[in-house]
Amino acid sequence: MKLAEAGQRVHELARALSTRATIRDTLGRYPEALADAQASLKLFASLGVARDHAQQQSRLACLLLEYGEYEQAETLLHEGHQVMKRAGVSHFLALCEYNLAYLYLEQNPPFGGTLALKYAHAGLQHARQTGSPLIIAQTASMAARAEAVHGSALQALELADESLDLTRQVGSSHDAAWAIWARGFALEACGRPAEALASFQEAAGDLADRG
Repeated sequence: MKLAEAGQRVHELARALSTRATIRDTLGRYPEALADAQASLKLFASLGVARDHAQQQSRLACLLLEYGEYEQAETLLHEGHQVMKRAGVSHFLALCEYNLAYLYLEQNPPFGGTLALKYAHAGLQHARQTGSPLIIAQTASMAARAEAVHGSALQALELADESLDLTRQVGSSHDAAWAIWARGFALEACGRPAEALASFQEAAGDLADRG
């Protein structure tokens, strides 16, 4: 019983550290956010809870992507992705694939375009299966970016418009700004530079207003 109670306390601490990492990241306290996320991951590892550990790997990878630590982020995302795939479709799996697509778009390694498209569309497919409008919107936005840079300009615009419609329906102004940003890439790929610039400016202004 005492061991079970101790394990429960460690699990709660791991979750609390993960939550605090997200809050500190939002506040711009990046070194502290990273430390919390790493401490949370170590605690989940000590407990042997595979799914929670995989989800925390994905959260830590998000922070590392912000800092340009692509190699570490890639390792964590792929390790977590394998566990989440075995666990079945979930919004965690969809967002892990979203982050893998983002990584390959930003890093642009050999075959990066192919990998970005692969994971962007896998994330969107799994998001549709979960039925969450917000997760669908987020993954559609990433798929739009991937298509704009490495695929079909028209499909990119369709995905960006879908993402923007969904973010407005759910009332997420932050995600709407990123959908507008993705729409800028799509319009640029469609040969509509003036509209693309207007989208980028609108999105940048919205994100700046949010701090």
